Amino acid sequence: MLIERKYRRLFSSRHCAQPGPQGPSTALIRVIVEIKQRNPRFGCLRSAFIISSTLGIPIGKDVVRRGLAGQYRPDSSFGGGPSWLSFYYHVPVAT
Repeated sequence: MLIERKYRRLFSSRHCAQPGPQGPSTALIRVIVEIKQRNPRFGCLRSAFIISSTLGIPIGKDVVRRGLAGQYRPDSSFGGGPSWLSFYYHVPVAT
């Protein structure tokens, strides 16, 4: 009976969630992404400072960084042209 219980436990499809912090809420992640979209030059530290001073939520730069890593995709407005390497490659050389 102990062997059956062991294998039932090992190969069952249900796994319990690991205990620990749950992370920021989805509303806070939306605020982080919105700040980054409005001000793409702001870093994680400055975004964290703005959120903590405006909303009064103590938040660190690492929380902002993890939130942006999962949700934020930068605007591809700068990716339309050639890179500098290909630009220099096609420039005619004066002899």
